[in-house]
Amino acid sequence: MYKKCTNLFRLLQIFTFLLLLITTTFAGITGKLSGTITDSKTGEAIPGANIMLDGTTIGAATDFEGFYTILNIPPGEYKVKISSIGFRTEYIEQVIISIDRTTKLNVLLSDISLELEGEVVVVADREKIKTDVSFAQTSITTKDMATLPVSPDVREVIAFAPGVYRNDKGQIEIRGGQMDEVGIYVDDISMQNARTGVGVLNMPQGAIQEIQVIRGGFNAEYGQAQSGIINIVTKQSLTNYTGSININVGAIQQKHFGPNIFSAENYYHVGRFLSMDSVYKSMPWTGEEKSLLFQGWDNWWADSTIDKNDTYNKLREGEPLPYGTNAEEALEIWKYRHRSQEYSDEPDLNIDATLTGPVPFTSNKLSFFVAGHYNRSIYPFRFYRKDYSEYSGTWKLNYNINKNNRLSYHGLLSNQEGAASNAGSTNLADPRHWVSSAIVAGQIFGAASGNSTGMYNAQSLTKMNSLDVINHALKYNNVISTNSFFEVVFSYNKTKENTEIDLPFRDLSDIVKVIGGDSLDNAPYFPTIRVGDKFFGGADILGKHGMGGTANQDYDYTSSESFTFKADYTNQLDKVHMIKTGIWFLRNRMKLDYGRKDLIHTYKGELVDELKKSWLERDITYYEFAAYFQDKIEFEGLVFNAGIRMDGSFNEEPDLPIFNDAYAGGLIEDTLYSFPDSVSSRNNWKIYISPRIGVAHPISENSKLFFNYGYFYQRPTITQLFYDSYRPNYSSSSLRRISNSNLDFRKVIQYELGFEQMVENWFRITISGYYRDITNEIASTELTDRTSYVYSRYFANGFANVRGFEIDIRVPRHWIFSGWANFDYRTKTSGAYGYDRYSELPSELDREEREARPITTRATPTLRANLVIHSPEFENNVLHAIFSKLNVSLLYQWESGEWITWNENPQINKTNPFNLKWKDFSRLDLRIMKTIDVGSSEITFSFDIRNLLNTRYFNPGLIGFLSTAKNYTRFTDRDYFRTIKKLGLTPGDVEHPEITNILEQGPYWIFYGEPLQMWFGVEYAF
Repeated sequence: MYKKCTNLFRLLQIFTFLLLLITTTFAGITGKLSGTITDSKTGEAIPGANIMLDGTTIGAATDFEGFYTILNIPPGEYKVKISSIGFRTEYIEQVIISIDRTTKLNVLLSDISLELEGEVVVVADREKIKTDVSFAQTSITTKDMATLPVSPDVREVIAFAPGVYRNDKGQIEIRGGQMDEVGIYVDDISMQNARTGVGVLNMPQGAIQEIQVIRGGFNAEYGQAQSGIINIVTKQSLTNYTGSININVGAIQQKHFGPNIFSAENYYHVGRFLSMDSVYKSMPWTGEEKSLLFQGWDNWWADSTIDKNDTYNKLREGEPLPYGTNAEEALEIWKYRHRSQEYSDEPDLNIDATLTGPVPFTSNKLSFFVAGHYNRSIYPFRFYRKDYSEYSGTWKLNYNINKNNRLSYHGLLSNQEGAASNAGSTNLADPRHWVSSAIVAGQIFGAASGNSTGMYNAQSLTKMNSLDVINHALKYNNVISTNSFFEVVFSYNKTKENTEIDLPFRDLSDIVKVIGGDSLDNAPYFPTIRVGDKFFGGADILGKHGMGGTANQDYDYTSSESFTFKADYTNQLDKVHMIKTGIWFLRNRMKLDYGRKDLIHTYKGELVDELKKSWLERDITYYEFAAYFQDKIEFEGLVFNAGIRMDGSFNEEPDLPIFNDAYAGGLIEDTLYSFPDSVSSRNNWKIYISPRIGVAHPISENSKLFFNYGYFYQRPTITQLFYDSYRPNYSSSSLRRISNSNLDFRKVIQYELGFEQMVENWFRITISGYYRDITNEIASTELTDRTSYVYSRYFANGFANVRGFEIDIRVPRHWIFSGWANFDYRTKTSGAYGYDRYSELPSELDREEREARPITTRATPTLRANLVIHSPEFENNVLHAIFSKLNVSLLYQWESGEWITWNENPQINKTNPFNLKWKDFSRLDLRIMKTIDVGSSEITFSFDIRNLLNTRYFNPGLIGFLSTAKNYTRFTDRDYFRTIKKLGLTPGDVEHPEITNILEQGPYWIFYGEPLQMWFGVEYAF
């Protein structure tokens, strides 16, 4: 108790010291406007000139040198008013303010004369290059999102930024990093899942004002991220009422290539079983005759024993069960137990709505903004559930206390729910990406190996997984002067995960079908045969699909609550220096609440379902804190971003895991903790210092060089620190993996060098090269204790290095077209220091330390491009009505084929990895948009065709399943590659008739990818 109090007192001391130390801080979700106001006739500075953002209370006055700075401006497009006594008032339109950027606006004012009276309105010059940015970044606006022909999902939009990739779990990765290495912020509030570290990006697209994707060495104000930052700024509440509703509907259609998986066209499902013919069938494949396993129902029945008194013995011995009284009835029983499931007849649906305006009777001091989003995506097959769904809502209230003080409340609610392959929020099956997931593929192909009834009773992905997030934040913003402001944020975040089966385990009460002497019930998981008063699960009639056994399931009810305090302040000291500094403090309490419920089917005179439960509960409290100092130094031809950051954490002494083990009665002995990095030597406190520097050198108004270098630390995930993986084997405890609360922070040292050039005002090209040196990567090491118990534990002994370059081309609108293109090339080497295995067994001392060998992957370059064709203006009224505000957008994706390892001799694979290149992937998508003005409102219609050319792509990650299912498809990976070689094709080709015929016996065609899909949308905005 004394030790805990001492640690808490020490934490308070550090926190108080930071509060006293910090004098200036900054929040990176606003922008800055600066420049000089001079007399157009004399060239002299105009002191005291007023610069105001029209329609707002944001403004400043020039100093004696005519210089001004306006800080804390929300991103967006503004009209700027410049006025001074004795000079004409001038309005500058289309001034763009971006996140954490300096927008330069120098203005020449003309004095009032009889010849020149009134006001002047001009359009601001477009910025050619971002002279003050010292790292690679991409800004995505609402206009960019509107024209991109992708699903209405923020993650899809972000995934097309250079260096960004969306993995098969639907999560964002940047520059070869992992999905938990990306810092995600909404209105400067972190959206990281405390347990997994993966950011939540489920939010209304209509709520977004701008998205900033930082890929390079980001500034010291950002922490708990290593590979990139995603900054999302939502729209501001307004003093006039505006709103929108956007509805997108996908056409009802089959979502995979090939025939319906349950139809008679699918050879795998029923074709070879329905024949009453007594002759063995065969089919020539790759020049060989391979007989099928089934000889027809007549012959099978003649060879089977009809004595039902021996049924249980045959079941126990694993022999086929001859239910029914004749071959025809046996066939009917087989059909029932392998009955088809209907594909969904419902469409994909996305609804997005916003509303903003003043709160009545508050004199426009209080305004609101609210946005909601709902998405439903139908799975290609019916698993535990037919669809993946998500909804989210975000809202804010802004109260303008006075000109210099503002109070705001921000809220976010998010829910994601779908089928899952395992417990944990990162295992939610995203319907747009599941086809490339080997996990999901294994669930379905389990049916082919005889161990699962996956396709027939939805046991594949039977788990229901949901993730709920609620976030509340209270912000106070105070403008001290035109050159400085500060902001304080208090936020609360709660996350709840839920993985379970909410269907009954089995239902034996209702006899739904009687065939011959057998009664069949409608058990949801294991279709059961009833013989008299006895029930049998067992294998099916042919012994091809297991129908009984253990309905084992992982359950998870983990939740967390976090409280965050954040203080930010900025001060423009002079024309050159803008100082930023800040503090951040977080307290998180997490309740790990997970385990396994196993329904064991046994026969003890009758069928008995016995539930066994193995569970772990652990309460964890940990603290994180950070502080940074940064100076943005802006000269005419050189911009420095120099900063330093401190990150730290403190964990209360965790309890050792306590298992409610139904099989072994508790945790195995203390030797679990006798290996390196043991609990006894743990360090509760972790503190790390990160220096960072960035340099931008404008060579001219059309080009610049930039460079950045920095250290980036990130806490391991809660899963790695405290989450123990456990699976029972029904006779003894089976603790598979132990967490390690003593892990060091992961570390990255990153370098980046880039060049940006505007070419003849036609397009801007950015070329950047980078190197990421990664250490303290979390890796798993196998441990064997003196009792021969084998398990693994996390250690911070992994390493990696990523190197690559990116080319990004941005084309502003020229007459009728605009667009962008980017190319990404990178390679990665990864491995682990030390050894991948330790053993305490004397018999293994001579081979206990096996050194981990680094692996270098071959590059798979990617190219993405978007061309938008805008309708020109027509003088003819009819043509204008038809073609005005008409846009056509084409999106092209290409990815070089993945390198895989394959040789007929497995020993060669070890010495010659990544020796075979898969076929390249390419895809084309189309969107057509038409906007119609209706009074002061707009209605926009859209039509999407995704995968316009209906391209088929056979995923290389699934090639292993050719061997998994070889007894039922009669085709192996070796046969596949031999056939490919014989035909002179590239691995992954599916267009050749012989290859198509082979794969359709699989049915591997269900993993080709997404076929052509059509979407229809309509948006009403006022």
